[in-house]
Amino acid sequence: MNWMKFREHQFFLSSHATKYVGRYPLFIIFATAILSTLIVYIPFWMNGSFDILYRYWDGPNYAYLAESLYSIPKDHPLSAYTTPEYFSAHLPVYPLSINLFSFFGYLNAMLVTTAIYGGLAAIVLYKLLRETQTVESPLWSAIISLFIPARYLIYHSVGATEAPFIFFTLWSMLAYTRGQYVLCFALAGLSGITRITGILIGGAYFMMLVMDGKWKKIPLLSLIGFPLLATFTFYHFHYGDFFAYFGTNYSSSNKLISLNPFDLFRTYSGNGNTHSAEFYLMMYAMYGLGTALLWAKNKLFFWYCFFTFCFSVFIVHQDVSRYLIPMAPLALVVAYDSVFSKKAFKFLFFPFLILVYIYTWGMLPKNVIDVKNFHKLERYLDKNSETPTIYETFGDLSMTSCGYGVCRSHIAAGKGLKLFTERGLSIYGHYENGQLIYMGNLDHCANKRAYIDSPTLKKLINEQDTKPKSVFLLSDDTVVCDYKKLAGIDVWVEGFDLKKLKSIKFRQSYIGIIDVDSGSTSELRDKKTIKYP
Repeated sequence: MNWMKFREHQFFLSSHATKYVGRYPLFIIFATAILSTLIVYIPFWMNGSFDILYRYWDGPNYAYLAESLYSIPKDHPLSAYTTPEYFSAHLPVYPLSINLFSFFGYLNAMLVTTAIYGGLAAIVLYKLLRETQTVESPLWSAIISLFIPARYLIYHSVGATEAPFIFFTLWSMLAYTRGQYVLCFALAGLSGITRITGILIGGAYFMMLVMDGKWKKIPLLSLIGFPLLATFTFYHFHYGDFFAYFGTNYSSSNKLISLNPFDLFRTYSGNGNTHSAEFYLMMYAMYGLGTALLWAKNKLFFWYCFFTFCFSVFIVHQDVSRYLIPMAPLALVVAYDSVFSKKAFKFLFFPFLILVYIYTWGMLPKNVIDVKNFHKLERYLDKNSETPTIYETFGDLSMTSCGYGVCRSHIAAGKGLKLFTERGLSIYGHYENGQLIYMGNLDHCANKRAYIDSPTLKKLINEQDTKPKSVFLLSDDTVVCDYKKLAGIDVWVEGFDLKKLKSIKFRQSYIGIIDVDSGSTSELRDKKTIKYP
């Protein structure tokens, strides 16, 4: 009797859950997409290295382009990496989308834009699969598309064009399925100025119109090329080169295409790089077989993946796997649905997710802009902000010499020693008469970085009678290290004459200097002693 009641209760819960899922699938998909991205952010937020997400390439380029809108001087913030002409390789849909959310700040807007596009792409995939009936569960397929391939989790969490490209491409296919041809080809055009490979879908639509005998619709395919034509026309007047995109992206120094198919695979095979050669072999096999399997599922899906795959075999860039990501929702998720819909895969999906996140967290710090040039970019992006963020890098003062690596911990070098905790960062105002006046204290132990936002800084400045010329950020730690107590800047006397001060001796420290008028920052460093001129 108890077993029967349990089965009835289980059936009720299952039916209720199914009813809920059936009523709110779009919300579930979008929430899953956002949650998947937030989980990516968690460890970087917790250890104070959130800037890695901003710094991941090609995010900095798009954030800068969103603010500058192609008006790029030679001495632009990323000039250490690129010339102004290089930005012609970055098509306008994604940076313009970031610009729409610029009230968050351009770097935050970049992440918000990508996350929104990632959620919308999954929703459109769900609608497309539900209407074409090509998978067992459109909801399940839409959810797993956020993690397959694993690399896509990175690119719908940072500044990248994959998510918007997939969104416009799938929405275009959905419009075609519904017979909305003008909308379909217009969306395909937007896809083409998100990533230029978006125009390849024109070949798929041409084949479909021919197969269906819809000859009168073929002239409408020209709509796909209009946005790219308009973009290249803009390049003609802006850069003086209609084909500036190709001059940058397919130059001799940045060769992406070879006339010989599978040239990249043959190169790795020929030089004995067995691991890379086998990776490319498996990748081509998976996407190629997936494309073939789509023929029996949906002809439009097949033709899109066919043209995209054929283009990919001529790519000689080592990152060809990234160029294949836009195929993944169809060539992997849909094509292999007979595998992904099995109970065995669903049972193993959670362990698979753990591996995906381990991969993502490990990869993100490996492809980032250096800190120095990133600071230049941040200062530029904040130049028009009413509350710009001012920050500079500082050493993890109390941990470095003692050999401890955990911030805000108690420090002791031997048994029985009294523990001292690290203190914060003292703010001093430097005035025209040489006076250095204590203004306040802030915590600086956050992944070796000190963040001083302008409202806090202004509050400290406003508490003084006169405006300082510059602000000094100084170590204020006292720790036990090597059985010796060392004192920090707290030995200073308020109002001490900066010119007469020769030196302050203590372990390792940095001094950050902020010019109050310009907001520029600089840094002085000395291993054991800080000296003033």
